[in-house]
Amino acid sequence: MLFFYKKKYPLNDLKIVLEALAEIDLADDSEAPIYIVHKDWVTIKTGINNQWRLFQNEMINKKKNEADKRLKRIEALLKLKNKKD
Repeated sequence: MLFFYKKKYPLNDLKIVLEALAEIDLADDSEAPIYIVHKDWVTIKTGINNQWRLFQNEMINKKKNEADKRLKRIEALLKLKNKKD
């Protein structure tokens, strides 16, 4: 489902969709939908939760990598400044 969303809306962030899907407890009280692929609700719910955790880890790693890159640039600039002094 996320693949098709990203394909249809390539500029949109998946965070909003995943956050909405993470509220799956609300769906427990709803009427069961007709499934394209026959899977039970527990399997679907587990898949959604797993994808949410993967997304969160991906975002954490992305932010960590960006912070590491910034720190390396700062260190390089400080070394360059120290050489000039």
